[in-house]
Amino acid sequence: MTFCDQITYLLDLLIKHQRILSADVFLYEREGCFMPTKKSPAPEPLMDRKSAARYLRVSPGTLAVWDCTKRYDLKPIKVGRSVRYRRSDLDKFLEERLCS
Repeated sequence: MTFCDQITYLLDLLIKHQRILSADVFLYEREGCFMPTKKSPAPEPLMDRKSAARYLRVSPGTLAVWDCTKRYDLKPIKVGRSVRYRRSDLDKFLEERLCS
């Protein structure tokens, strides 16, 4: 029995016993046959320093100082010489500083 036949047989058994409940699988090709694996979520788009500063309503220079002095942990991502931010990290920063 080849590797592909073994995988196909095992997948058939799992499907028959209803242990695969999720449709969130995609096919991964390996040695001429397909194996199910979990689908990874789409990466979140990154914001440059200028658009992140506009989003936080501060100047880009203020954002640069915060990054340099580590005053706030905005989790900047260096891409070459430029700096990028995830919107979710900026939202988390704003949530932590809301006045109730």
